[in-house]
Amino acid sequence: MKGGVVIVLCLSISINAHAQKALTVRDTTNIYVSARNILDEFNVLLNFLADPSNSEDERARSIANKFEQPGNMFMSSKVNIDDDTDPGAAATSTYSIEQYLKAFNQAYQNSDENSIEFTIKSFSHIMKSDSKVPYLKVHYSELFKGKSMSRQSYKRQYRYLEIWFKKKGDGDQWQGYISLVKSESSNSLTDDGSHDYPIDATGGDTQPLIAEKKDDLYYQSVLWKGIQATAENKYADAYRYLADAREAGAGNISKDADVQINILKGHIKSLTMEYDSFLYNVLKIKAQELDHNNKYEEAKKYYELAKGIYFSDKDIDHIINHLNAEIGIKREMEQAYIKGLYEQAVAGYNNALASGHVYSDMYLGLAKCYAQLNNDAKAKYNFALAIKFDPGNVDAYREQGKYYEAKNTAAYYDSAYASLVNCINRAEYKADPAVKAIAGEASYCKAMNLFKKNLFHEAADSFLSAIVQKPDYKEAICYLAASYCGMKDYDHAREYLEQVLKIDDKYPDAIFWHGKMQAQADWDKNRKEGIREMASAIELINEKNVNWYLWNGDLAYFYELNGDYDEAVRYYNVCLSSGNTRYIPFYLSTGQCYHKSNRDEKAREEYLKYKAACDNVHCPLDPDYNKFLDELNNRK
Repeated sequence: MKGGVVIVLCLSISINAHAQKALTVRDTTNIYVSARNILDEFNVLLNFLADPSNSEDERARSIANKFEQPGNMFMSSKVNIDDDTDPGAAATSTYSIEQYLKAFNQAYQNSDENSIEFTIKSFSHIMKSDSKVPYLKVHYSELFKGKSMSRQSYKRQYRYLEIWFKKKGDGDQWQGYISLVKSESSNSLTDDGSHDYPIDATGGDTQPLIAEKKDDLYYQSVLWKGIQATAENKYADAYRYLADAREAGAGNISKDADVQINILKGHIKSLTMEYDSFLYNVLKIKAQELDHNNKYEEAKKYYELAKGIYFSDKDIDHIINHLNAEIGIKREMEQAYIKGLYEQAVAGYNNALASGHVYSDMYLGLAKCYAQLNNDAKAKYNFALAIKFDPGNVDAYREQGKYYEAKNTAAYYDSAYASLVNCINRAEYKADPAVKAIAGEASYCKAMNLFKKNLFHEAADSFLSAIVQKPDYKEAICYLAASYCGMKDYDHAREYLEQVLKIDDKYPDAIFWHGKMQAQADWDKNRKEGIREMASAIELINEKNVNWYLWNGDLAYFYELNGDYDEAVRYYNVCLSSGNTRYIPFYLSTGQCYHKSNRDEKAREEYLKYKAACDNVHCPLDPDYNKFLDELNNRK
């Protein structure tokens, strides 16, 4: 498609009252989300039309849907596109958008790989047309991976879409329509106009910021770092941390911080009589260094402390205003993340990156959002970018470790351990209480990797190491007990489970393992109570919990052992409903439950489902499968 695409449309659009008003923060976020979705939709449409396995009728219906409510994507079908289907030929054909889409698959009739890859280059700011309609441009590249009719490979094309928006009713949603598609140079400067759409800073969407939670560990950490920085003659850091610790409120931490600030003053006065001037200068130097490295929030803290010493420095006011603008860009997405609006946050981060705000914390924010959206490929990629842009970003390693830890599998626990060790190694103050807590978490991840591999003795040692670092680490204590269950040392298992239940008597993992331990330790005496506890633990979680299917499978097995076949089938079916291939053997288990309760036809159905599932994923059959089936047939 060498000639490129040019779509031109004369707009005639009615303007509703909303378009005349300044846009709220929520409006702008929804517009960017809508713009990204439209480009994704355009990409999906072209790939669908290029797929020869789709019939002419299916393609025709898909095209028609793009010009009709509710699926319309273009302003109208009367859009002109100048394009060619042969990379070696000149652009000689002119189509309407509708004609172009209908003929699109012809470009691929000799191609082995009919796919199109879109990559977003940047978003423009939201602008206003002469008629006050908001619109923006999405600059992107388009690569046709197949070959043309002349068997030549296509080259990557650079284009932009212009998307115009109308408010949908009185709500927060906006409907976007493609009004222009045009080719541009890969290195051309984006011409995004000079009149941005105004943002309403006082509208109903303006909400108080959700404050960062600061617990006792946080204040203990900053107090310790302040003391250590004083000892190491890092005066700017010492003052910054001690000033933060002084805000702890009631308790000894605040008092201790005041004492340490006086000690810091004594250190500085031993160097110079001009305590204020000296501290003011070191704070400004530290702030400038952080600003240069895109650490805007930290830079602002140091500048504010410097300003607190010399109120007359008006230059700092201008610098802080600049920093506030940078902080505001990131804070808007952070607030969306805290509120669970992950897709909106993703759109905001991508727009900020496209606008030139490229630094480690932006990629870290994106990674955290993709992790919440279960997009593992993009989460891993953006964690890697965050670390690449700042190899010393301890928060990136910490969050990466938490992400891997939440996956609850042996391999991911191994990755979590590596990330947390990297976090510890790059921490400036290794004996910091917060770093010790991370060390405990790293030991826990190492232990869980071993536990998942049924290496219970080795796991127990690492769990104990985690507990030494964090004495009330309920997760480590619980799975130390689970390790003892694996070793059939039920006395130690009971001791540690009772310990963790004193810390949190509603902790589902401890309740579940206490029930399982009871049943395993003395089946004849405790099986009913053990099964009841396991079931009550499952009631405290849902399918989003990483243990949901594992626990349902364990409980089903115990019900089967107890002869409660209907309950066993119910819980086995919960696991089978996940579609995860690891639970395929449960078809055999449900078949056995039906077999043992003399429901032969149901048993046969489950056995056949088991065989079909194994055949589908090419896994070997259980050696007992034929025996079970023969027993069933012989009984009949």
